[in-house]
Amino acid sequence: MEEIGIMCYINGELRTGSNGLEYDSGPVKCIRVPKRIKYAEFHARLCKSLKVDRRREYLTIICRCPSTINNSTHYSPVAVADDEDLYSMLQHASAQGPGFILEIYLHRHALHDESLSRVQSHNTLDPIPENIFMESPTSRRQYDQLSSHVAGEASASLRPYSPITDSEAPGEDIGDGEDIPDLNVDPHFNIEVDDDDIIEAPEEDLFAEYVPNPFYTDVNIAGARAVNPVIVPNAQWELHNEFYNGMLFSTKAELKNTIKYWHIMNHVTFVVVESKKDTWDIRCKLHEQGCKWRLRGHFSKKFEKFQITKLDVAHSCVYSGMTQDHYNLDKGIIAEYIKNTINEDPTTPGAVLLTMIKDHFHYSPSLSKIFKAKKKAINLVFGNWEESYNELPRYLNALCVTNPGTRFEWKVNPTNHPGQVIFQRVFWTFGPSIEAFHHCRPVLQIDGTFLCGKYTGKLLVATGVDGNNSLVPVAFAVVEEENTDSWGWFLSLIRMHVTQRVGICLISDRHAGIIAAASDPRNGWTEPYGYHRFCVRHIASNFHKTHKNMKAKNLLIHTASQTQKRKFDKYFKKFVQLDSEYAAWIGRIPLEQWALAHDGGHRFDFMTTNLGECMNNVLKGARQVPITALVRLTFYRCVKYFVEHRAYINAQLGAGNQYTTDTIEKIQNWAERAGGHELRQFHTGLGIIEIKTQFRGWQARKGGNQHTVRLNERTCTCNKPQQYILPCSYVIAACASMHLNYTDFIGEWYKLRNQELVYTPQFNPVMHDDYWPEFQFPHVVPDMSKLRKKGRPKTHRFHNEMDITESSRQLRCGLCRQEGHNRKNCPNITRY
Repeated sequence: MEEIGIMCYINGELRTGSNGLEYDSGPVKCIRVPKRIKYAEFHARLCKSLKVDRRREYLTIICRCPSTINNSTHYSPVAVADDEDLYSMLQHASAQGPGFILEIYLHRHALHDESLSRVQSHNTLDPIPENIFMESPTSRRQYDQLSSHVAGEASASLRPYSPITDSEAPGEDIGDGEDIPDLNVDPHFNIEVDDDDIIEAPEEDLFAEYVPNPFYTDVNIAGARAVNPVIVPNAQWELHNEFYNGMLFSTKAELKNTIKYWHIMNHVTFVVVESKKDTWDIRCKLHEQGCKWRLRGHFSKKFEKFQITKLDVAHSCVYSGMTQDHYNLDKGIIAEYIKNTINEDPTTPGAVLLTMIKDHFHYSPSLSKIFKAKKKAINLVFGNWEESYNELPRYLNALCVTNPGTRFEWKVNPTNHPGQVIFQRVFWTFGPSIEAFHHCRPVLQIDGTFLCGKYTGKLLVATGVDGNNSLVPVAFAVVEEENTDSWGWFLSLIRMHVTQRVGICLISDRHAGIIAAASDPRNGWTEPYGYHRFCVRHIASNFHKTHKNMKAKNLLIHTASQTQKRKFDKYFKKFVQLDSEYAAWIGRIPLEQWALAHDGGHRFDFMTTNLGECMNNVLKGARQVPITALVRLTFYRCVKYFVEHRAYINAQLGAGNQYTTDTIEKIQNWAERAGGHELRQFHTGLGIIEIKTQFRGWQARKGGNQHTVRLNERTCTCNKPQQYILPCSYVIAACASMHLNYTDFIGEWYKLRNQELVYTPQFNPVMHDDYWPEFQFPHVVPDMSKLRKKGRPKTHRFHNEMDITESSRQLRCGLCRQEGHNRKNCPNITRY
């Protein structure tokens, strides 16, 4: 990184010589800084190098800027007080070449320098009351003390261009003669000013030839008044700064938060004496013990901002000391601090937020306060809950305008108030998601999850599957409850707005509402238009709840996952032999709805609704925010999902791949097995081949099976080509024997070009809400019967035996094959 050398003259005196500004220097120190350094870091480096205590002192930085006049170098003083000044200075130095050394003048000022506590105008105005000003650092457009160092010479501006407007001619009063506070703030502040108050400099080089403004030839710069009042942003407030009479804040909330933050970080507490719409009066909590700290803020009609109008300070203020919590660390301050975290992840646990508060404020508020602050932060970030319901119709309409093909449907209840309705349900699906599902496999997983915000309800999600076994979000709905009516409404709208494809496999849990809705011909999911299948994990969970037999449960899952009917019969016989009641229990569920071997090739080997539940987990944060924010989050997460997958597929295509990565792994695995099969051809024209597998595995317990492949019919007795629409190892071996290309047996869904079509549809940004088109819709209010009761809402479902992981199963020794230990501590092995 390019660095620039800077010669620092410290606490010397300035004078005007034949070539302009000259130094009568004190101590000299040379430093090197990066070309792209920011002002805050630059100022901090100077303070550290000079050992300046920033709590008691500040630095005035003036650059000795060279310019060429009549082939001679002339030096002018230029103030360096912000990023713009520093950038211009370093750019100029860089342009001079690698050997150029900058020269700057640094003067250390005490924060209680009496020379800064009172200033006068350049004319005969009355002195400004001293309680208006505080002793504080210089900043941009602040002209400070230079003339006091230039003996007997006319002082010049510290910046090449004057901040005084044409209307403020020399000798005239600035403003209306009223007191205007000094623009003295810390250099680290980003000072906020109104657009009308900003005076643009000419678009010229900052270090161009400098001609002093005539206004400054006869004026004492140390007595010049600032044109604009300071507005202190509370987020930039630093602990070593002090409050002063006349300080301005944009709002009352900004005034309160800044003062609260200062008290918390300095371990001082205060109480409110008076709080009104235009007044805020506080005093130290230890006021009765002699502490005289008191501050009063009042709305100023002159500046249309809040101004500190009374400030009583006692430097002997007694500190409250460290305790577990702070009196003024309320939910508002915490909400302001954590709102960026909540914006990124609304599901951030309270324990994580508590750790953040401890690290920053060094106090440990209660989890109850953290939870209240989190709710407030959600309102700050995502808006008001009640207003969100009324905003949703306009937002959904804006989505339809900007993203063609997007559809939404409402169901509301009337009220006794004309033009007002009560929210009941809403359905939405994005245009790109609809188009993407046309290129996905004919499988749709549906699931519902509860909302955990201010109002109860359920979020229904329909998820498709692409050729790489990745989920594709298809449709969403917020309903009052999961029942036959709500599920029927959701499924019928999917048929109406998303797809009319015949033969789609609908996979779900065994919720009574889903079963009834899918069985209703009016909803469009009865055979042959749709095939309803159950999640095997949920079936096994229901079985375990009744019979409490983990071994039987695992055997049931293993039986249901078999692709071959002979293997299914083998394991099913073992299952029913465990208990005669098991056959009666499982017999109440149609065989094709849970057994893969009897499915008919509709499942594509998807035995569970795991992908749908993964989507619920992705949308977990959206379940805690107001409803419009929920819809907005589903939109942006779909956008991000499409962008990431589009980039991944383009990378795969660029690498020369023709099939999805999951397909390539399966084909490579089966191709390796195909080399060891024994083949017998029975009919070359029909492609009938008998294949026998070799024995393999430990003690050769696997293999030796016999299968029949019919290439013309694209079938195999292993049933995998029918289930996956992929060539199994037997089909690959048969194709090799007949000199055929087995890739012809790979379904279109698994090709990268088809995968590319899934994520080609483009989402478009939604315009600013000021540009949303008008949408005639009644005023929507939430259903107050769905208002959540007091208490901490549940955000996680209750875990059951479905959540038992592999690591929690009984250990099995790899040497003696017994359970309860491993090979390291096997008691059956003699150790020497």
